[in-house]
Amino acid sequence: MGEVFGGRYELIDLIGEGGMGAVWRARDLKLNRVVAAKVLRQSDASALLRFVREQGLRVNHPNVIAPLGWIGEDNQVLFTMRIVAGGSLATLIGDHGALPPRFAAEILRQLLSGLQAVHAAHLVHRDVKPANILLDATGTGRPHAYLTDFGIAVDLTGPRFTETGMVHGTPGYLAPELMALGDATPAVDMFAVGMVGASMLTGTRPRDIDFEAGAPDGVPESLWSLIRDLTAPDPEARPGPPEALRHLEAPELAWQDGAAGDVEVFQQLEPLDSENPTTTSRRPGTPGPMSPQHPAPSPVTPGTQQLPSQPTDQPRQPPSAISPPQQQTPPTGPLQSAHTSVPAPPPTQALETPPPADVPTPGKRGRKRRVSDRVLLATSALLLLGGVILLVLWYMH
Repeated sequence: MGEVFGGRYELIDLIGEGGMGAVWRARDLKLNRVVAAKVLRQSDASALLRFVREQGLRVNHPNVIAPLGWIGEDNQVLFTMRIVAGGSLATLIGDHGALPPRFAAEILRQLLSGLQAVHAAHLVHRDVKPANILLDATGTGRPHAYLTDFGIAVDLTGPRFTETGMVHGTPGYLAPELMALGDATPAVDMFAVGMVGASMLTGTRPRDIDFEAGAPDGVPESLWSLIRDLTAPDPEARPGPPEALRHLEAPELAWQDGAAGDVEVFQQLEPLDSENPTTTSRRPGTPGPMSPQHPAPSPVTPGTQQLPSQPTDQPRQPPSAISPPQQQTPPTGPLQSAHTSVPAPPPTQALETPPPADVPTPGKRGRKRRVSDRVLLATSALLLLGGVILLVLWYMH
């Protein structure tokens, strides 16, 4: 079982990854369905703004992918949407080059139909491009396209935030008025649709397309004239979705069997094994096992101990006057222990220092003290006796 986000979404495998986050195939454990899960880091303020804009999209249309729900966990947020297995239009153009006119016209019809619903909701997408158009895996049959990624969409009825000097969108699909720092209107999306159509019909990037050279080989003039009108420099001259859809009603642009030619929109995602439906175990942005910040302590063998080092520059203490040092037998080799092997300090000579002359030994000091006491007593007795004799002689006279 893969990692579960927020207790509900089981991450299966990584579909794509970019600067804002990553898109995973995930299983909604509550509803038991497979969805696409976009994971964003909450620490990225711009990604959070895109998330708020995108998860708030409420456009119900068969050619628009809107978020199904969202959930937050730790420092990440995740929102889910319908999973589309055929890859993007950008991938298809990269694989096949120029697409057949009827195939391209069918993609344009569906894209314009979705944009009509978006503009009716007072939204401007601002980033219509082949990479944001996803396809069902329809093989060589009729394609089914979805407009997605409303991360920089503008709500025309909501508050407008001033972003001085900022241009949002993708070079090559930006309308001239946006490059001139003008306001985003539905006309900027129509310009981008025209550039998407030109890329499909030529198989090249917008900057390499020569609109003055006329329609590419095999492209009906009715279709190429619509592309020119959509990419007009003046936003007022560009048709809106209803008018553009009427242009695509021309018989030479209608879908018919076999119109895809050799273009095949195949399954881009590996089918899930019903018995083992998960293949991933790591969430994008989740760090792997971290190396320890501090080295592990060296293992200590049981029964051993580390002895503190002894300073060698300490002055030698003089022998005590009360207890003279006893002579010791110096060691003859390193100290041996059952658990440690520590080099022994260099052997030291036991000093035989005689007691100083002015410091009596305990025996002599006791004898001198007893002699002094006797002399003092004898002297006192003689003085007392002499006093008594003098007193008697004085009475006799």
